[in-house]
Amino acid sequence: MSKENHNLRNTIVAGVAIAIILGILNVLWGWVGKLWDWFWSVVPIVWNFSLQLIAIPLWLLVALLVPTIYVLMLVVRAWLKSREPVGPQEPTVDDYTEDTFYAVTWRWKNWNGRPSGIGPLCPRDSTPLALNTYDSYLVCDACHTTYPVDTSSRERLGESVERLIQGKRISGKWREVVLRQLETESRKPPIT
Repeated sequence: MSKENHNLRNTIVAGVAIAIILGILNVLWGWVGKLWDWFWSVVPIVWNFSLQLIAIPLWLLVALLVPTIYVLMLVVRAWLKSREPVGPQEPTVDDYTEDTFYAVTWRWKNWNGRPSGIGPLCPRDSTPLALNTYDSYLVCDACHTTYPVDTSSRERLGESVERLIQGKRISGKWREVVLRQLETESRKPPIT
């Protein structure tokens, strides 16, 4: 086929396509025109209806507004909750508030990026442990179990544990501890 025949064929195909598109637009324009006319006939009706003055007791207005506001608040709360990430969250260093050192469970709160209120707990029953400074051991008053420590001063023991905590924070080993605790908690049966 010569180049002239290709141009003629392409021109005929383009002409047919344009005719089909114009035919479809003509049919649609009739519907769009009717829809447009209907829309502008409804707008004044809605506008006049919304500006009508009616007498309504104030108590009835309040009785209608209070549940409306309540439902709106529920909708907003549900929308905000739907925006929260789904699934387990990645633990942060602030979740690292418990670990085991010297065979004893230690708990603390995080304050300005540092552990604060570090305290030893009995691994058996979570009772706070007392330091026997004379013999250098921690003792549980509930089960009378003793745990030897390498210091006779509660302050030095607290500083030692704080250094261990900071070391795990710096090395990133805190993440393993938190993930292990979360896994252990997920296996516990629910309290009924």
